Amino acid sequence: RTLWRHDERGRGVMEARDTEEIECHCSAPVLTRAERPCPIYQDVRFVPKKEHARLDFIVFRNHYVASIAVYQRQAEGDGARWVEVLGDLCLMKRPHFEDDAQAWHTLYTSRFRPAFDSHLCSGAAAASRSGEAPLGSLRFKIRQPSMMWSTIELRHLRCYMSVPDSSSESPRAHSPRPDAPTSLQGTERRRAAPAAT
Repeated sequence: RTLWRHDERGRGVMEARDTEEIECHCSAPVLTRAERPCPIYQDVRFVPKKEHARLDFIVFRNHYVASIAVYQRQAEGDGARWVEVLGDLCLMKRPHFEDDAQAWHTLYTSRFRPAFDSHLCSGAAAASRSGEAPLGSLRFKIRQPSMMWSTIELRHLRCYMSVPDSSSESPRAHSPRPDAPTSLQGTERRRAAPAAT
């Protein structure tokens, strides 16, 4: 079973014997225009180390992102394209209130669409063209309709795969623990504070 604790800074720390981290790099938010509101995204690229890596879940801390959609870089003909593997997922119940704006989330790939290929996340695939994201890379399109928050992004993003053990149980077969960093935690609503930085 996967266990969680929070460190002195309130960050979710995984303590598990049946999971293994998949090394990856998450980019800073990329704005498609000079000023908001505009489409914003963050790319996740995997380090090519494990041939048989399989992405099972992703952990991250939200920072004022209202909702996300997830895309995967996949081959198409002689090139590649971004394929949507998860539609709009709400991270903040109320975009103008900060009650859950910095919550931890665990995103299981079992809820992704059938088009998702978990084995592409091994990082073994080369970039489709010079400078382009390698096949298997993930793109998080982040949205925030409220202009109250100066910075919106996903932070401390880490990727994991399940490792077989003596038990037949899998982390994906259970709901997250009540103390796990997840959007299922209830919070008390309060009025929005000044713009976060």
